[in-house]
Amino acid sequence: MVFYHSLVKHLTVNLKVHPIDLCIIRSSTLMMSSFFAMKAKGERLCDWSLFSDSDKKFLQARCIAGSFGWTFLILSLLLIPLHLQGILQNTSSFWIAILSTCILKEGPTKLEILCIFGCFAGVLIMLSSKGDDEFHKPFEDTGVYEKIFVPP
Repeated sequence: MVFYHSLVKHLTVNLKVHPIDLCIIRSSTLMMSSFFAMKAKGERLCDWSLFSDSDKKFLQARCIAGSFGWTFLILSLLLIPLHLQGILQNTSSFWIAILSTCILKEGPTKLEILCIFGCFAGVLIMLSSKGDDEFHKPFEDTGVYEKIFVPP
């Protein structure tokens, strides 16, 4: 995932590729891959009879929310440094646990609660650390970015 985010940052900042274009390319590639995989297995493409009406609505809402989420993730790469975006993305397990408890009424175990607080505390420590200036610079300002992505 780090390589993908670095590549997206390079494409949007240095090569001026529009983030929405990257989202369209990603979605189209996933759709075509799914289409060919289902055809290769001999499955029907739109067998909605497998889902109840409430599941269909939930699936459609999940698709829409996932598309918006991924688009905003790509757009966030333009607005904040890459290392902060990576740290914030790693809080997703915390938010998934909170939402699954609130929406799906799934009770977390004591170990899950302990791990969630430990991970979240680690993210807070990383975000608030007062390390050397090199740590707080965006990834592309350190010179490593140019060595990897910019040809000589």
